[in-house]
Amino acid sequence: MQEEPVVFRGTTRPSAGDLPPGQRPIWPGTVGPVGSCPDRAPRSVRRTSSLDMRWPDGASGRLLLTGTGRDLVTGSSANDGDADVRVVDHARLDVTVQLPSRAIVDAAIDPDPHAVAA
Repeated sequence: MQEEPVVFRGTTRPSAGDLPPGQRPIWPGTVGPVGSCPDRAPRSVRRTSSLDMRWPDGASGRLLLTGTGRDLVTGSSANDGDADVRVVDHARLDVTVQLPSRAIVDAAIDPDPHAVAA
């Protein structure tokens, strides 16, 4: 089975870690990052999250996973900019996986309620 090339906004090239959003890969069958979210409704809660997967040493080296998330509460005046918006919770997860063994060699959680970080 032949592997599909990684397409970067119309050009094929190898992946490099920490690319700016406009240069991140669009994998076959996906549409890539979205530019924006719908406007927040008054008196609403929005949870946003993201997961970045990077292979800085290629597909047989390390896999770096970074997950982030936050919860926003929008007050009654959502159209007045961000003056009536509060971040009520947030979290971040960083994991390093050694390939091909899939062993977790480093992990950190913020906030870390159970002292998981090494």
